[in-house]
Amino acid sequence: MRRHSPQMFNALRTIAVANCFLLSVLGLLLILGMEHPAGIIAGGGCWAVVGVLLLIIPTLDPYRHERPRNTRRRRNNRRR
Repeated sequence: MRRHSPQMFNALRTIAVANCFLLSVLGLLLILGMEHPAGIIAGGGCWAVVGVLLLIIPTLDPYRHERPRNTRRRRNNRRR
């Protein structure tokens, strides 16, 4: 698996946080400014995307420590 730089994760995380802010404001403006059925649907769609982005943001932490795969220590394999 290819390692990615912390700078890339930091940039992606910054973009995701900015998009969360902009989409939440846009969703509020759509709900308040558009006709009611369409505005509620469009605003809800924006807020749904914000929810997905908020779930993704913790995985973009540039300093998180991933668990190494397949490096568990094996316990004593003697049968009892």
